[in-house]
Amino acid sequence: METYSKEFGGLREYSRLYRLVTDRIRRINVLRRLMMKLRLTEEETQLNRKEITLPDEERVWKKVYDEDVRYSWKITEELIKKLREEITSNNADLLVFYVPPKFSIYNEYWIRTKKQYGISDESWSPNQVGTELAAICKRNEINFFDPTNLFREKASDVGKKGDGLYFKKDGHWNSLGHQFAGKILADYVISRHGEEPKKVNN
Repeated sequence: METYSKEFGGLREYSRLYRLVTDRIRRINVLRRLMMKLRLTEEETQLNRKEITLPDEERVWKKVYDEDVRYSWKITEELIKKLREEITSNNADLLVFYVPPKFSIYNEYWIRTKKQYGISDESWSPNQVGTELAAICKRNEINFFDPTNLFREKASDVGKKGDGLYFKKDGHWNSLGHQFAGKILADYVISRHGEEPKKVNN
């Protein structure tokens, strides 16, 4: 295995393609751990002792943005404004419904994320994206709904039965999460546009 590792170490040193592929794989937990077992790179064999590089897309959770992330938010704001223009031109209202990440609902996942990437609550927040979106919508008088607190309450409730709102190995909603989000949206629409239509008996 030592000779095998040295051979791949040479690839990493001289092959740009190898470096590109392994850097991308390293950001996917399952594949990264497979690389560790196969000793494809010296970095991954020491994973428990070293900090994993934070993926660029995760920088949106930092409380103080760098120039690139701030520019990306400006583009996002312009896109939302354009979407609002198209929707209002069709006599409709835009609602931005924020999808809270798993680690903002379940604190244990935020703790795990901080440990994995070596970040702290001082400079990072699991609520940062929601805060930024809320500010954009407020500036542009766009309807905004952040269900984070409702999801936390629901997560605590269903958790007593051993259920969750997100997939265990994924950051997406499971069926319960989607069902709950649908109920929140339905209640919001009914509260703004009148009573729920009565069912017609056949």
